Amino acid sequence: MRIGVSRAVATWIVVLLLSGCSAYRAYYDIGLAAVERPAQASEKYGKHEITKVEEQGPDISYYDDNVVRIVWTPTPTSISFELTNKTSNAIKIVWDEAAFMDENGQRHRVKHSSIDYEDIDGPHPATVIDGNGTIKDYVFPAGNIYYSDARWQEKPLFPTVSVFNTGNRLEEEVNECMGKTFQVLIPIEIEETVHRYVFTFVVSNAEVRK
Repeated sequence: MRIGVSRAVATWIVVLLLSGCSAYRAYYDIGLAAVERPAQASEKYGKHEITKVEEQGPDISYYDDNVVRIVWTPTPTSISFELTNKTSNAIKIVWDEAAFMDENGQRHRVKHSSIDYEDIDGPHPATVIDGNGTIKDYVFPAGNIYYSDARWQEKPLFPTVSVFNTGNRLEEEVNECMGKTFQVLIPIEIEETVHRYVFTFVVSNAEVRK
């Protein structure tokens, strides 16, 4: 009985200490820097355009060609996107061929909204986007997902928070992230041909705030 009470008291002490601490948090500007497409896609579906909009929250990047419009909202904890099919025919995202390449060039499978954590290593059904339709989804590297404390957890792409120190260490880690890039490969099947779009993102700015 005393052991149980002692553990409960210790837990509450930790909670109170954490609640009294002001956490230092990292904020990143991450934008779409470049897009690669197969040569035949460029010839058939026209030039593409990249636009970045800086807002009070996470930066938003727009990608446009004659087939798709993709609105990207990349953060260290989620790479969200909204994809619009600009054609009158259905297109597909071929998830089994999708990939995330981290800042070290290591390739990972991706987690997205239609796949449960325990099914990451299994087959990923394609997502169909009807003609002139729009979907919202996100991607996250499977290599940053792990099981701990009886639940699935996601390790952020870059350092995000520090509670117990003055923030100096977090600032050092954040400064090391400046200029780093990562890539997202999205294979899109258009008229029975798979075109691999490679989106390159860059950390253009970052800061630590309390």
